[in-house]
Amino acid sequence: MDFEKLSKFQMIFWFAMAGITLILLCIAVPMDMFPPSYFFVPVICVVMALLRKWQLGRIRKSKAEKTDREESEKA
Repeated sequence: MDFEKLSKFQMIFWFAMAGITLILLCIAVPMDMFPPSYFFVPVICVVMALLRKWQLGRIRKSKAEKTDREESEKA
């Protein structure tokens, strides 16, 4: 399993969910279908996406360090 691809997919998923929930709430709140307090849901989605972005950076850094270590062991 490639954790880099998985993390990138999860990041895109959470940003998409943030956008979708924000649009739906902007439509539903004025119609009194949901209370305005539900606007925390897109915020949580963005936080999750940023966590995945941070994790993706750590995975890439770890992969680069592993490659450098393997190259130095061969030499």
